[in-house]
Amino acid sequence: KGHLWGLIAPPSVGKTSFALTVMNNASKDGLNCFFGSYDMYKQEVILKLICRESGHTTDEVFQAYIDAHLETGISHFMKLI
Repeated sequence: KGHLWGLIAPPSVGKTSFALTVMNNASKDGLNCFFGSYDMYKQEVILKLICRESGHTTDEVFQAYIDAHLETGISHFMKLI
């Protein structure tokens, strides 16, 4: 049926990176995966995956997000005036 694995280690030793690597590879092989964390919000996990897949840093991803929404907001504002 399936397995439930736990990964316990001290802070900042790469638990999340290791788990996401294993799960990412398993999901690419067609396996269903679930990631749960007591100390990370889903947005943080998604951001880690985006950075991993795109090769961009978190700062670059945030800047792209801000630029896209700023541009949309400005064009919407210009239509109103």
